[in-house]
Amino acid sequence: MKPSLLSLMLPALLLIAACTFAQPSVSVKGGKVNVGGASINSAWNLKPVLEKLGAGYRLYDGFNRVYTYDAYGLVLFEKKNDEAASNELLEIQLFFAPFESNTSPRYPYAGAATIEKVNLGAGLASQN
Repeated sequence: MKPSLLSLMLPALLLIAACTFAQPSVSVKGGKVNVGGASINSAWNLKPVLEKLGAGYRLYDGFNRVYTYDAYGLVLFEKKNDEAASNELLEIQLFFAPFESNTSPRYPYAGAATIEKVNLGAGLASQN
């Protein structure tokens, strides 16, 4: 059976679609964390970040609740309290290269990411 034109083009179309989403920036400066325009307060509230990034995530409910944003290349971890959501952000992961797991994003992070004056990215050498 001959593959259809759509089945041949689908991977490229998905990649183009993923790259057209406005990539959220992530920054840490002076002890303040900002994800996609949402400032994370001292209580590490997850809700403002989810509101800024939108509902385009895959949810994995395991030991923690894991929000995977495939189009953005980032993952958020929410602490659970006795199996219930806590609204406490535990961890932010940016994927600069592909990684195979149930919770890793399908596309790499392409937004701007900085910690103080260091720009993060796939090309950042460990000595920097």
